Amino acid sequence: MIHDDDRKFLPGDALITLNDAEAAKYVDGVGVQWYDDVPWDSMEDLVTINKATNGEKFILYTEVYRPKFFKDIILGM
Repeated sequence: MIHDDDRKFLPGDALITLNDAEAAKYVDGVGVQWYDDVPWDSMEDLVTINKATNGEKFILYTEVYRPKFFKDIILGM
């Protein structure tokens, strides 16, 4: 898994690795942290990653926090 940082930094560095055929062989997916995301943000960067990998790599949110405007959302169990 590569990246594992805030989504705001995508696609950037992840695409450099994913567009290198030799390096991409060692990547199963992209980790994304949800610290600065809000529901009205564009998901275009995640779509870019998905298109670059033909959907063959996973995109996994690895960390999350719940700001005050998400107070009614229950995360986890």
